[in-house]
Amino acid sequence: MAQSQQRGLIAKDLTQDQVLSYIEEIKRLNPQINLSTYLGTNSAGVDVW
Repeated sequence: MAQSQQRGLIAKDLTQDQVLSYIEEIKRLNPQINLSTYLGTNSAGVDVW
């Protein structure tokens, strides 16, 4: 998956467990990834998706 500045990569209707497992998979596959950028959180750490 491209590490572009895309937003809205996670569907809003996922359960928290699904989101957490998705995040864990991202971290496993891309240990160097900046998850704040990837998930679209702002500088204060507030979800924007």
